[in-house]
Amino acid sequence: WVDADSIILNPNIPAHIFLPPREFTHINIVAARDIQGLNTGVFFVRVHPWTISMFVDGMAFPLCNPKVELGNDADQAAMARTVLKSSGGPDGYGFKRGIVYLPRNLFNAYELPGYMRDGRTDVLRNFTGFEEPHAFEGKKGDFIVHLPGLFGDREPLMTDWLDMIENRQEDWALPLEETTYVKETAQFWKMYGEAVATLREAFKREDTGKEVVDAIRQLKIALSEEADDANRIAEYTNELKELLHPTALFDDE
Repeated sequence: WVDADSIILNPNIPAHIFLPPREFTHINIVAARDIQGLNTGVFFVRVHPWTISMFVDGMAFPLCNPKVELGNDADQAAMARTVLKSSGGPDGYGFKRGIVYLPRNLFNAYELPGYMRDGRTDVLRNFTGFEEPHAFEGKKGDFIVHLPGLFGDREPLMTDWLDMIENRQEDWALPLEETTYVKETAQFWKMYGEAVATLREAFKREDTGKEVVDAIRQLKIALSEEADDANRIAEYTNELKELLHPTALFDDE
């Protein structure tokens, strides 16, 4: 899914590069988040009964929960609440384990609205041929630009981007091998795979104490809610590994 306020900038980037390896069959949504949580402007979704069930639950949320204030982006807020469910759904386990968040800059880089800039000067730049100064958090060769929450400022900014891809695409569209996408996506899925493998090892243990149970829960939640935070996932994975394979306090000598 790609919102109408998004533009594919570099057609040399294959969309499938962002998808999970085949062994992660539990993942049905690849999304990104911002300071408000899940962003539904750009996301990947598997055609699957699980997905149909999730969308039905999301659409039903406002009707079933009329007292919950969903704000201006009601559809996004409803879906964000739905994917947090750990019960119900097609298999009784909800939808939480079926979503993974990739770093947003990979496939949902923003032209930042004012409320998200917070005085940042690192994103304010003029690209060749642009009429307007842009607060784009990406870089040359990036796959997509998303312009959320810009309201009246959106049209001139989109005009610059559209003019570039229609008339000067060579200024932007780097070949895949000249971008960082292959490296960054490989690093992400390697990190994710290591965390999943550690969880699977822990699940096989029969003598798990409270510390291990808590560490398992901590890592499971992080993989569902903040896998885009590589440092946190590495920290939680290592904590669980230490509990599964405690370092000897004394040398055999």
